[in-house]
Amino acid sequence: MPLPLFSLLFYHADIKGAALTGKRMEVLKKLTEKKNREPVTVITTADAFLDGLPSKEKLWESRIEIEAGAVIDFQKLQEELVHLGYERESQIEGPGQFAVRGGILDVYPMTEEIPVRIELGGDEIDSIRSFDVESQRSVENMEQVVIYPATENVEKEEQAVSFAEYFPKEKSLFFFDEPVRLQETLEAVEKEYFHSFESRKNAGMTEEADEIRVFQTKEIIEKFNTRYGIGLTTLRQDVVVLKCVMSTVFRQPASILIITVLKCSRRI
Repeated sequence: MPLPLFSLLFYHADIKGAALTGKRMEVLKKLTEKKNREPVTVITTADAFLDGLPSKEKLWESRIEIEAGAVIDFQKLQEELVHLGYERESQIEGPGQFAVRGGILDVYPMTEEIPVRIELGGDEIDSIRSFDVESQRSVENMEQVVIYPATENVEKEEQAVSFAEYFPKEKSLFFFDEPVRLQETLEAVEKEYFHSFESRKNAGMTEEADEIRVFQTKEIIEKFNTRYGIGLTTLRQDVVVLKCVMSTVFRQPASILIITVLKCSRRI
């Protein structure tokens, strides 16, 4: 499953896009709920590891679980949704929104394809149903709904973690396509972000309330070096070889296996 990338330079514009946030939250949800032996494959770019995320523990704690028949504080539930980044509307139209009409709560979870309608009788939940946002018709009765945050900023900036922390050290395997280029990309993005940050600061621009933590390249590499990894790289096309050769080199202490594939044809 792919993890879409927020642009660090245009981060505050990107976070307004519910579709992008929803796809990212789906990946975080999958990794958070993953069982011990359940395989999960994620494809992403190197700079996706630079921006800070809530820890798996914090994300798990932030979820709202609602079960049919449960007794809840309706006002508190609405406040919790706002805290998790959901916006209150008169009628929901897309992910990250909720609406209240009497004892009915409509909410469109970020990780679900369609919204859910929660009906209360007093303080008790009478029913939970998914429904079509256009026709408003019910689709399926549900016993439970789990609502994940509509924002990744549910943790203090200094407590945020890198995406690498979502992968257990002894149970994960990273594949790096052209490791040297990946490091160059990380360094370029990091330099550009902090240059932009300093420019905004020198211009007297106020810091955004939801400013994110951005890790340095050396921090990310240190995290990679504590996990198993395989690096894939190719020599230049002008390398002269007589036959296909594959060489492998282990780099310590990184525990990264560098596989170098030599070209199988002469330069003409």
